Amino acid sequence: MYVTVDPERDTPARLKQFLANFDPTFTGGTGTRKQLEQVRKDYGVSAQQIPYEKTYVYDHSSFTYLLDRQGRIRALMPYGHSADDFVNDLNILLRE
Repeated sequence: MYVTVDPERDTPARLKQFLANFDPTFTGGTGTRKQLEQVRKDYGVSAQQIPYEKTYVYDHSSFTYLLDRQGRIRALMPYGHSADDFVNDLNILLRE
């Protein structure tokens, strides 16, 4: 699941369209600003809105979180990790 840091621009329809460019089975999550602030706090995500020309962009952390069956974070994969690392960690989680 991909969770937005910009609920004002990332509507459910826009997230669905964006994620379909990667894989049509990807799911997008959004919510109110307050709800997403809590998600960021719970998962240690940093996000900062930065003015850019007449609009803004976000500088944010970029990790893939691997959760166990109880929803606990078991691995944190920074952007750029190899597929082999993912396969290894996912196999460990699936065996539990």
